[in-house]
Amino acid sequence: YLVSMRDVTSHKQMERELRKGNAFLRSILESPSSVSIISTDPEGNVLYWNSGAERIFGYRAKDVIGARKIDILYTNDEESRTKLTAVRAALFDDKKEASCELVEMTKDGDKLWVKLMLTPMLDINGEVMGILGIGEDITERKRVDRMKDEIISIVSHEIKSPLTSVLNALSLVSGGDTGELTPPMKRMIDIAYRNSERLLRMANSMLDIRKIESGRMEFYLEPVELMAV
Repeated sequence: YLVSMRDVTSHKQMERELRKGNAFLRSILESPSSVSIISTDPEGNVLYWNSGAERIFGYRAKDVIGARKIDILYTNDEESRTKLTAVRAALFDDKKEASCELVEMTKDGDKLWVKLMLTPMLDINGEVMGILGIGEDITERKRVDRMKDEIISIVSHEIKSPLTSVLNALSLVSGGDTGELTPPMKRMIDIAYRNSERLLRMANSMLDIRKIESGRMEFYLEPVELMAV
């Protein structure tokens, strides 16, 4: 007999570690989550569809993998088309990651706001062989933002304008333009004026916060004397 032997201990160890790593990765991808993880080929055919995508969009993985295109999620409105055009240019032309917030459609026809992070998967030649997309349902966040906008609008139009008129009127009365005031009347008018000013400052602060959040607030920064402030 001629026997040839080769020590494959390290190879077997690597195989065990790889199996562990793959099992760990599968447990992450398929764990109960509100995050969708979807991969497609360059033509948009679905290659991977995790349980998060099933929960968010209502399509089962076995019904879409290899059978449907990612276009089933897209609405055909102009804003979505514009965003998708910009995203595809970044992925396929620049081969860079891209992110956007997009309205997508569920199997039942419901529209959801989804925050997408898209990454091109490149082959050894640097060509795009697929797209990995991670999506988060932000519909509730968008609803809260709309409520905040409505509140800000109410503050701006329904509170601030009449409050300014009340302040002007109180200022005239306090200054004696409408007649002489007794000391008790002057005290009450001054209290009303101070509290109206306070309300106006609160309304302006709410408007300023919204400007900061939307990036429309300009800041001019410089060192200041802390004790004076």
